Amino acid sequence: MTTDIEMQADALLTSGRTAVRNGTHGEYSKEHLAMLAHSLTFRPQVKYSPLNRVRSEKSDHILRERCEGVLERLESYAAEYRNRLELQSMVVRHVLHALGEDDYEELAKLGIDISYAWLDDILRTATSGASVIGIETVGPYAANHLTADGLDIRAERLPADEQIGLLLAGIFRDVFADCENVRCVALIDDLTSYIPGRELTQEERDRYVVAIADIFRDFGAIKPDDRPGKNYIFIRESELPPAVDELVQRLRQSRAGDVDTLPNGDVIFYPSESFIERLALLSNNRRREFRRRGVLVKRQGRPTCHAMEAASHFHPASREMQHVMMLDRYFQSQQDKTYALVRAMEIVTQDRYHNLFYDSERLSPEVIVYVICELLAEQARRLLVSHDRESSWEQFDSDEYVTRNYGTRILPEDRTIINIVTDQLAQLNIPFKDAKLVADIGSGPNLYPAMILAPYLTDDGAIDLIEYSSSNRSYVQATIAQTPEERSGGIWNKFEELMIGTAGDQYLGCLERVCELGNSMLGSVFALPKSRYDIVSSYFVTESITSSRQEFWLATRNLATTVRPGGIIIAAHMVGSRGYQAGEGTHYPAVELSVEEIVQAYRDAGLTFSLSVVEQTMLKARDGYQKMMVVIAQHGNNK
Repeated sequence: MTTDIEMQADALLTSGRTAVRNGTHGEYSKEHLAMLAHSLTFRPQVKYSPLNRVRSEKSDHILRERCEGVLERLESYAAEYRNRLELQSMVVRHVLHALGEDDYEELAKLGIDISYAWLDDILRTATSGASVIGIETVGPYAANHLTADGLDIRAERLPADEQIGLLLAGIFRDVFADCENVRCVALIDDLTSYIPGRELTQEERDRYVVAIADIFRDFGAIKPDDRPGKNYIFIRESELPPAVDELVQRLRQSRAGDVDTLPNGDVIFYPSESFIERLALLSNNRRREFRRRGVLVKRQGRPTCHAMEAASHFHPASREMQHVMMLDRYFQSQQDKTYALVRAMEIVTQDRYHNLFYDSERLSPEVIVYVICELLAEQARRLLVSHDRESSWEQFDSDEYVTRNYGTRILPEDRTIINIVTDQLAQLNIPFKDAKLVADIGSGPNLYPAMILAPYLTDDGAIDLIEYSSSNRSYVQATIAQTPEERSGGIWNKFEELMIGTAGDQYLGCLERVCELGNSMLGSVFALPKSRYDIVSSYFVTESITSSRQEFWLATRNLATTVRPGGIIIAAHMVGSRGYQAGEGTHYPAVELSVEEIVQAYRDAGLTFSLSVVEQTMLKARDGYQKMMVVIAQHGNNK
């Protein structure tokens, strides 16, 4: 049953009016105030839809309209704030030059660092609606408004970074108005006091939450009809200390490191070396700090700020959200530590935690807002281009693709890959004819990956040839349906001869074994069964079906979880590829990955793996192509 207090609080939330900002409660009792503060920070105990991939099932027309709307508003704000820039300023000129040249390293030196932010995936996910994004641009501190006489909560008292954060929050609320999956998130510090011996009372904490929400409204970050938990998420730091105790317990149970409790009440998390590598921190100083000093979780028994922020991620929705933090670089150390803690608890992965940092001491609010809006606008433009350019998978010309890549000769890269894979499988001492079920995922029209697996299958085993494109499935099914005589002398026989010459007679008849035991089936790397296969292979798939790094990360994790414990994963990847064709006039996407990013995706998946680099000989194999990589991974515990 709804109480009168709840109804009045709901009315206040709907109207967006409060009477508490300037130190008076007006007609509201402490109980009313507490209820209103509680209502503002309400988070429904529901989980969002599981994040299976970045793209949603909405039509391309709807997605394009949404992206165009986001771009139009971003360009409008970028133009507005560019007109406010002091173009005579040397710093401003340097920033504009770095931005125009896409020199993000120089831009970071000047005060806007996007090294930890995958802006393309942020835009893609926001406009697709496939998963919820929480964007945190400000974490307001009550201590900035606390005086000896009480709280004086006014926008004029906000420090520069909080004013910039509120500006961005208001802009994003407008820019992403059509994106129902985007949330404004704020961790409200209603706990800390900078005045020795002066703690905030519960009434002051409640009043601060209500007043800061009113300031969010003034900046346009909360609209009159916005609902807590749906359009925005406010989290009170004063409610988090008990959750830090749970954080400590989870860290003790994790495989990411060790936890020490000192006599003075300090609690320190010491990450393991392998876990530090998985974090992919760019700062060598931070890596050294984690190795030598660990991450302080409690100081003399009191939770640290980064520990409380990490504990705020215990809400079940956090596992399905993308987390985007755009904060002053003052918070970079805190964010690195928060990230380490939530990664240790396996709440987030690298592809779902993004940081953008700016320097509010060096750059004006106008410069910061302009650059961020322009960076996002550029990603929206690129996303629209990719929408128009990408071909349907039903247009994939399997015959042209096979003839060009495999028909005339065995390319040097393929020879090297076959040598590497057969040699490393032999070194793993995997028994022949021992696996009951194996799969080649994203098999395309290419049979040689399955042929490499064939000797390891039992006589009554099976090879699942999983493929999304109907034309590729038709090509494989037609090959399987041929008689041995019809296949004799065909494209794949020369690959069998190479395997026999390279790895021995166990590969004699491997093509026929694939045709006998192979099952060509519709499927996707984004929808694989869990713990099903003894061995899986996936050649040039996870980076060649999308231009999204997040989807590459997701696909890699799915490969890891579709094999049984102890199972083997064999994968080959293109480094630097920006797309490819399969038939005249077609274009298919690819993620432009570095070696380091591929390595990190496998670390993120918790796999033990070896890596081999295949140097480039095919100069025009694909736009941007640099080299190939072969990964042999094993599913199991990886601390």
